[in-house]
Amino acid sequence: MIPSVTAVILTNRTLTGFVNTWVFEPPVESTQRPSILDSRPVNLGSRRWKRPGQQRHQGIPNAEGTVGSEQIMIMQQDSAKSKTVARPPASVRLGAVSYLNSRPLIQDLSELLPGSSVELDYPSRLADSLADGEMDVALIPSIEYFRRPGYEIISDACVAARGEVMSVKLYCRVHPGKVRRMALDEGSRTSATLSKVILAERYGSFPESEPLSMDSMTTDSAADAVLLIGDRAMHTPQESFVEVMDLGQMWYDWTGLPFVFAMWVAHTSADTTGVASALNEARDRGLANVTDIAKSESAKLGIAETVALNYLTKNLHYRMTAAERSGLQLFHELASRHNLVNQNANLVFSDFVTA
Repeated sequence: MIPSVTAVILTNRTLTGFVNTWVFEPPVESTQRPSILDSRPVNLGSRRWKRPGQQRHQGIPNAEGTVGSEQIMIMQQDSAKSKTVARPPASVRLGAVSYLNSRPLIQDLSELLPGSSVELDYPSRLADSLADGEMDVALIPSIEYFRRPGYEIISDACVAARGEVMSVKLYCRVHPGKVRRMALDEGSRTSATLSKVILAERYGSFPESEPLSMDSMTTDSAADAVLLIGDRAMHTPQESFVEVMDLGQMWYDWTGLPFVFAMWVAHTSADTTGVASALNEARDRGLANVTDIAKSESAKLGIAETVALNYLTKNLHYRMTAAERSGLQLFHELASRHNLVNQNANLVFSDFVTA
């Protein structure tokens, strides 16, 4: 059992490795899955899958989460629990991404989950901390959900895009089909996999990859292509490139489906009673307060307030619906084809309900 604490501790690792900590006093309490793509190699080429609501070719997921007449396996656990009001555990160790894109998801968590800790870190580190049992719930890269057994998605709050995402870019010094060496942001797991999938499926390119430290920029690597994610990808690079690929836009133009970059995940054995409702409420409060978030965070990042606001309200969205589930399922299928993920993973949700 996790001991109760008397304050919420919010920790943020900065780019230089220092740790910032904020303490909030809690308020006094009152009284076999069907395959979307068949086993034969498919050259998707430039074919664009139609958006939800339009007629689709057989084998392409629709917004209702079906493939032709086959239903995507979504395991709803203990749905009866959603009928009652549940109190969260006395203390929950949470981890959230230390980027602008996650700020609306952690609004007022100190109030909603009193006595719990929230650590802000890079996506890859959050994934490792959750896997190692150092956290109970974390906003992890979506690909990490498929790589480890025993996880469940506990909230419909997520970080997703339906088009240009702005903060996930692949900078190519050569034509994408000629990329032979690619430097991947060490903070990334999902975007690194997505870049490999897009280069392989769209351009027939299978480059070797090398790490790019989380405090480096494109000029620090001589690779044919450099992947940057997060806040630093929102700044204009200091050099010119043959092509700059916004991976959110690439995915959407190709598939017509949203892409989920991160979601709230926990071990199926963890006691997350009432946590989902708190996370959903935090998201709703954050979106209601998004103008203030954009104002305060833009000053820290050195970007225009309007850029930050458009990013949080137009480039990103924060609710997982059936369309996002279909996008997740397709991403898993494509990553599996290239042996980048566990091929037998299923989407497992707790008792939250999505539209």
